[in-house]
Amino acid sequence: MFILDSFQLPHECLSQSIENLLSERICQPLVDRLNSGNPGQIVQILANCEYFEKACHGFDGLLMAQRMTASSAGPMKLAAADKFVAARKAAEERIFELIRSKIDDLTDTAEYDW
Repeated sequence: MFILDSFQLPHECLSQSIENLLSERICQPLVDRLNSGNPGQIVQILANCEYFEKACHGFDGLLMAQRMTASSAGPMKLAAADKFVAARKAAEERIFELIRSKIDDLTDTAEYDW
């Protein structure tokens, strides 16, 4: 569960909320669906991960701008971006697994003595 410290600055609270939303509510359900045997669904998950990975970079910029106005310096990077990168790579691997499986099925059929 997500617990906020009562002494957090507003931009830190916002950053943690966005991090939680992206990581736990968006990325994790996508990763959980990678076990599907439906190639179309996995390709859609791959596209969604790429989209949200780019969105994380946009959020980084917005959060950094808010942080600068609050006079708090330092780099800001959402860890959710790395989770989407890992999810995208897992989706790519799953697609290749399904393709290899189909190719193996076809080669097994080709070796059948008709």
